[in-house]
Amino acid sequence: MREEWQEHLNAWPHLNNLPFNGRSRLRSGNNYISNVVTPDRDPLHVEFVPASRMEREQQRKLFQRELLLRNMAHLNNLPTAEIRIHLHEILLVEKSFLALDYVVKAKNFDEAMIRLEQALPCLLHLENRISEALIEHLLRRAFRLREGDSSSLTELIQDIELVMNTQIFGSIGCASLWSCPLNPNGTVGKVKFANWRARKVIEDFHLLVNVCFPDDEMQLERQKWIEAQTSYTLCIKSLQQKEEFSEENVDNFQAHADNFFRQWLDLTGYDGITNYIHMLGAGHVRYFLKKWKNLNRFQNQGWEAYNGMIAAFWHHRTRKGGGKHATQRSKILPIARWILRVMLWRTGEAQRFFRSLELDDSSLEGSGDDSDSDSL
Repeated sequence: MREEWQEHLNAWPHLNNLPFNGRSRLRSGNNYISNVVTPDRDPLHVEFVPASRMEREQQRKLFQRELLLRNMAHLNNLPTAEIRIHLHEILLVEKSFLALDYVVKAKNFDEAMIRLEQALPCLLHLENRISEALIEHLLRRAFRLREGDSSSLTELIQDIELVMNTQIFGSIGCASLWSCPLNPNGTVGKVKFANWRARKVIEDFHLLVNVCFPDDEMQLERQKWIEAQTSYTLCIKSLQQKEEFSEENVDNFQAHADNFFRQWLDLTGYDGITNYIHMLGAGHVRYFLKKWKNLNRFQNQGWEAYNGMIAAFWHHRTRKGGGKHATQRSKILPIARWILRVMLWRTGEAQRFFRSLELDDSSLEGSGDDSDSDSL
C-alpha cells in the first residue's frame, strides 16, 4: 500500500510541497471563523467575496502567496476567479492527502483506524437527512407518475400543500404556509426541514403517501412506501435509547436497519442511497454501536442550540462590530464571556460556586460568634 501511495504522490507533485509548517493561512469548506462570520465574509476563506477594491487587492496577494508556497507561481497570471477555483480544488486534494497520509504512515492497525472510529455520526443529523430523503424521493416518484400531464401535476402540488399545511403542520382553522419546493424546470426541488418538522412529516407519512398514490391500482406501491417508513421509524427509535446497547440491542437495531434498507433499495434503487442510508445498510452504525455502546452521548444538539443562540445574539443584540470604538474593541470577546456565563449557570457550576461562598461566609460568622461568647 505504501508503494501505491508513493506512486500517487508522484502523479501529484505539488503534494510533496505542502506547507506542513503552518505557513498556509487559507481556509476552505467548513473551516472558518464561526457560524457568525460565514465563508463569504471571512477574509482568509477561499470563498470570501471582496466588497471593496482594498479587499480585492488583499485577496489577490493572499492567493499569490498560497500559490508560491505550493511552487505553483505559474498560475499567478490567471484571473482571480480562476485562481480561486484552482485553490479550491487544491485544498480539497490536500485535505484528502493529509487524512490518508496519516493512515498510511500508521505503525499499527489501531493507530490507523482511530480517525475513522472517532468520525461518529450525529444521530440528529442522521435522522434529519434520512427523513428528508424519504420525503423528497416520495415527491419525486409522485411527480414522475404524472410527468407530461400539467393539470395532474398542478392538482398534486395543491393536494400535497393542503395536507402538509392543514393536517401535518397546521389545521383547517390555522393552516401553515409550507409550499412544495420546485426547480425552475418544474421538477421537485431540494427538501429541507428542521428536525422537528421532518419528524412530524414522518409520523404522518401515510397522509402524504395517500395523496401521492390515490388510485386503487397504486395500492401495492402505496403499501411499500408505508412499510419502508414503518421499518425506518422502528430503526430510529431503537437507535435513540438512552441506555448502553447490549449485543441483543445492537442485533435488533441492525435487523430493523436491514429491513428498511432492502425496502428502500426496492423503491428507489441506488439513486436513493445517501451517505447516512449507506451507513445504516452497510453496518457502519452497528460497528459504532458495538464500539461505543451508545451514540446518544455524542449528539450535537447542545452545541447546535448554542450556535443558534449566539447567531441570534450577534444579529439582534449587537452592532456587529460598528460604533465609535469598532477598531479598538474585540467583537468576539464579549460574546465569549456571555456564553461562558450562560454555560456556567446551565451546568449548575455557577450555583455550586455561590453556594460554597455562602457556606464559607456562614462558617466564618459562626466562628466569630463562638469567639465572642468565649471572651464573655
